[in-house]
Amino acid sequence: MLKTAPLSFLILLGSSLVSTGLTQIAPVAGEPANVAIGQDRPSDGPLIAAMAGRPCSSGVVFTRNLKYESDEASILDVANSADDDVGPKRRPIVMFFTAGSQDPVRSTEEVVITAAMCFAAEHHLLAVHARYPDADGRHPEKLTKGAAAAISWVFENADLFHGNGQEIVPIGFGASAAPLVDLLLNKVRLDHADIAGTVLVSIEFDATQRIEDLAVGLSAVAIPVLLAWSPNDSAEVRVANDRFRTLLCDAGHCPRTAMLGPSGNLASVFNLDGSNPELHEKLRQLIGQIDARGLP
Repeated sequence: MLKTAPLSFLILLGSSLVSTGLTQIAPVAGEPANVAIGQDRPSDGPLIAAMAGRPCSSGVVFTRNLKYESDEASILDVANSADDDVGPKRRPIVMFFTAGSQDPVRSTEEVVITAAMCFAAEHHLLAVHARYPDADGRHPEKLTKGAAAAISWVFENADLFHGNGQEIVPIGFGASAAPLVDLLLNKVRLDHADIAGTVLVSIEFDATQRIEDLAVGLSAVAIPVLLAWSPNDSAEVRVANDRFRTLLCDAGHCPRTAMLGPSGNLASVFNLDGSNPELHEKLRQLIGQIDARGLP
């Protein structure tokens, strides 16, 4: 069963040089957010410009392409503030999930996540971006196992990044949120790891996740959940997320909820685009709820 763990503030951090057990990967300090950008929807233009233009502090260190499984596409990036390597305090961890391997030409999703990781690291949180190996979505169980493997890797290696393995908060958006639902329901066990809470944004449930069937395991949920979606989501996504909220409430675990602005995306978690203050505030409330429990 997933257990509740204490959490002090908001995100994730890294280290100056990480040993993976196979190789050592040198970090990139002060990585800018304005990297090359791929082709996306025309409506993404303003978002790309805003996120790509966000400066990333020279004190933020990125450690790229750490393998959490043998699959070449099973990689993760870590961002932290170099200042966090000093002192005994371990930092909370937030994990972003996306499907597919890293593309050198960055999509909107990549640009947004880089900006969010910079923000997190600048605020003394450890930020992790994990990629699922399977991008076609035809093997949902593989995606869930990939998410579990990434979380377990971070849990086991948190000390290398001055992070707290007991304070991991996975964040999923769209199709990447569906595997986190299965972890919430304990369909795939984490290897000696726990998560402290989870943030699910505009969940796109996969073909195996019949909403009504999910109710069976919701009574066992033991961590706080933050659920958000946008009025611009498809009708199917809006109905499914609202129904999932109702099922959680019926099971006695009403999630915190937030309605996104028209440009709902992963940047909304920290209101980086300036249009989603409600979700950012609810995230702060979620973290406060976890802190208040005061569990070891």
